[in-house]
Amino acid sequence: GMPALSAALAKAVKYPKAASERGMTGKIYVSFVVDPNGKVTSSKLTKGISEDYKPAENPSEEETAKYNAALEMEQAAINAVNELGLFSPGKKDGKDVSTELTIPINFQLQ
Repeated sequence: GMPALSAALAKAVKYPKAASERGMTGKIYVSFVVDPNGKVTSSKLTKGISEDYKPAENPSEEETAKYNAALEMEQAAINAVNELGLFSPGKKDGKDVSTELTIPINFQLQ
């Protein structure tokens, strides 16, 4: 269920050091497919945060660093989903089927 998924994600997400050092937070959405065998496939970014940090022309070093850190956060979210392990597959008419899911991953500093 969702509580187990949230707990697994909390363990799998690795907060990028550059983002943590800059106090960067955000919510990143990742979609993926659970195939009929319960395996996670086709994970991809659905909505990220890098656009919020995209530097203008002639950016400062800090602007470039924040943008790169945002990209690292997005990749960390995808990596966490890929590490989730096996799911119970979706069912339709009593048969296991592929199911697409989209989940939010919150990057929040304590």
